Amino acid sequence: MRPFVTCFGATNVDIRARAHAPIIPGTSNPAERTISYGGVARNAALALTRLGCRTSLVGRVGKDAEGRAMRADLRQKNIETNYLGRSTSSPTATYTAL
Repeated sequence: MRPFVTCFGATNVDIRARAHAPIIPGTSNPAERTISYGGVARNAALALTRLGCRTSLVGRVGKDAEGRAMRADLRQKNIETNYLGRSTSSPTATYTAL
């Protein structure tokens, strides 16, 4: 029987942007961005799943496109989302790095 682990904590959308050239304040700065999913609890659940554990995640996402995409990604990775709440008053958390 595979162990079952529940992870409690953060899930968020990670946005990383890389400017095409040195950034010039006060003007447009073209950049490429990549979007992935993160958060300590989400990353721990994914690592445990890859090690063969059954996992679930207790946390919160927004009732927005990012939250729906996060839930779909977790389910696709076999992480249970039964206790992943959906906030109607706050968007899904994001982390942006430039």
